Amino acid sequence: MNTKHRYLASSLQKLTCTLTLVVVLFLVVTVVPKTHAQNINSFIIDSFDAKYILGKDDKDVSTLDVKEKITAIFPDIDQNHGILRAIPMSYRDQDLGLDIKSVRNENGQDIRYSTSEENNNLVLKIGNPYEYVHGRQVYVIDYKMKNVIRFYDNHDEWYWNVNGTQWQQPMNNVSAHIEFDEDIYKSRKSEVRCYTGMQGSTASNCDIQGVDRQYKTISVSATDMSPGANLSFVVGFEKDTFKPDYEAARKENLRIIIALVVAVGLPLIILVVLIRRWQNIGRDERTESTIVPQYLPPEHLDPVLSDVLLDDRFQSSSVSATIVKMAVDKTLAIHVSGEGKKMEYELEFTRTPDRMTNIETEVL
Repeated sequence: MNTKHRYLASSLQKLTCTLTLVVVLFLVVTVVPKTHAQNINSFIIDSFDAKYILGKDDKDVSTLDVKEKITAIFPDIDQNHGILRAIPMSYRDQDLGLDIKSVRNENGQDIRYSTSEENNNLVLKIGNPYEYVHGRQVYVIDYKMKNVIRFYDNHDEWYWNVNGTQWQQPMNNVSAHIEFDEDIYKSRKSEVRCYTGMQGSTASNCDIQGVDRQYKTISVSATDMSPGANLSFVVGFEKDTFKPDYEAARKENLRIIIALVVAVGLPLIILVVLIRRWQNIGRDERTESTIVPQYLPPEHLDPVLSDVLLDDRFQSSSVSATIVKMAVDKTLAIHVSGEGKKMEYELEFTRTPDRMTNIETEVL
């Protein structure tokens, strides 16, 4: 190979290496950030620990104090600003009276959050939208509820989802620690059940401690929960341990009535107003005489031509119509003499024939 060929081969090799480096840098700059942006749910919930205190108010309506401690492990890249937590606002068509008390970190410092409503849930968007979080982060959510009890013929029941089914992250540990007020725990039935898995699952891959009625605290836990999997528990009580929230029911009924009034009553009121207005202003005046409809023929179109266009043939009635039109136009005058069958008509020209149309001349 001569010197010229060696030079060309060397130049081609350098060009190939340069192009390869450019392509790699392009992929790093463009593809990798998109991959990160598409995997904002790629983090782990190391633990979800909920503490419940179940009680009742002076009307025997159930009350619930909740403190959730959620520990998340985020990647080191700038991917996440925080977490989303969906908390139910209603339970079997009953308002839970959800009241968020605080959202803090493990050191008791307030964390910025915003709220929105979706599918009867209050969604907490926790975190600073202008700052990324990395590694281990702890979120402590403190809130209150009421009306969490279901009522049956022979017992009262508390069925509760701990972490819910809307998480898109796996959870290493999920636990619930339940405390009962003094006037409640003695009414608790001895049997306590827990369930795990997706919505509708009857699996029981969970542990329960403190089932005996002598304990005021019950602990329920599960491990290695897949995305969307939930831990739930059921606690029974003697009948009439709790009472329904009749005040909340009345408020809900009032809300439904107001909604019906707005949806049905308002259009009805508007309809009545429009009818009254039509009766007073829009309705035609009454008259005892017969209203004879009058029509004007198309301009520059005589009755004979109109008759031919409509019926595709000439009729004698169009001659009579032409004579009447000529009388209306004062081209001629019609004099009537006699009565009944002896009635005679006499036509008198009031204009010169040169002012008549060709068809009027032919008719006459």
